[in-house]
Amino acid sequence: MWSTSREWNMQIVKETNEMVRAFFPNIPIFPVIGNHEANPLDQFPNPEDCPAELTNGWLYEEITAQWSRVVPGLENGTVLYGGYYSVLLKPGFRIISLNSMFGYSSNVWLTENSTDLASELFWLEAELGKAEAAGEHVHLLGHIPPGIVSAERTWSREYNRIIWRYENIIRAQFFGHTHSDEYEVFLEDDRAIGVAYIAPSQTPWHNYNPSYRIYIVDGDRPYTTRLVLDHTTFIMNLTEAHETNVSRWYGLYNTKRDYEMASLTPSDWLDLSYRMAENRTLFDLYWRNYLSAADPALAEECDDICYEQRLCDTVTSDRNDLDACYEVIRRKRKGIEDIIYKKKN
Repeated sequence: MWSTSREWNMQIVKETNEMVRAFFPNIPIFPVIGNHEANPLDQFPNPEDCPAELTNGWLYEEITAQWSRVVPGLENGTVLYGGYYSVLLKPGFRIISLNSMFGYSSNVWLTENSTDLASELFWLEAELGKAEAAGEHVHLLGHIPPGIVSAERTWSREYNRIIWRYENIIRAQFFGHTHSDEYEVFLEDDRAIGVAYIAPSQTPWHNYNPSYRIYIVDGDRPYTTRLVLDHTTFIMNLTEAHETNVSRWYGLYNTKRDYEMASLTPSDWLDLSYRMAENRTLFDLYWRNYLSAADPALAEECDDICYEQRLCDTVTSDRNDLDACYEVIRRKRKGIEDIIYKKKN
């Protein structure tokens, strides 16, 4: 991962953007910056107080040129400055793409200053304030999910506070990075107010199968909510592809059907976490999907510690707050105690 260069990284960025444009012509595309674009890996300094030769200006200039071709109505200023942007896709519907690398603990620049690099969170709250005043719904895009262990604590805490404040207009959040198929519920006290969708990857990292996901979102109609109504994940069986020399994609699972969810509200996702805590069979289905149905000969086993960790992940959007984590573990352990009690009696 460290055997990279600015030139090589830019070649990959260009080739990827050209490929996407070739297969999705005339379709609005909303890119997000991730940790592998930088050189060295993961390093995103604060543009406000960094020597010119160490900034990522070279990267921001290139992605601005590439993204301007696919993002409708893109204003280049914030991309050139920090790799983030906000666009009004349709009247009443805004897309905000964040550079979450300013909240990634592997970014060593955070040891110098962890207080809102590039003033991004300050900008985000201002954008959401304007969107609220204009009656807009908002989708947030990012790379690093805010609740994972490698999310920087200050960023995680402050991002969650912004989500709490603007829960009335933030209708969906989409992240990646982990390569796993998972989610994070945002809680204010005991009330579920949001959910981060963490999509699996096309990269077979951890022996996973290549994957992609299609979301169904409430669309153009009077009183639209812009909420995610359902999603389906597709995989390519990599073992089969190696054996047959044929790439075959097929549906792995549908969320509402396979998890028996009435809808995909934050409360429904919290209920899924609680049901998985009390039902190991349901969790095992989630674990299979989490791994993108990896080859059983290569797939990671999920023991009891893993079970509890993954349950915690689903209800942890703020690295600093583990109350919800303790609750799902309590439910899981109580379920085991109930089973033991029934067997004894």
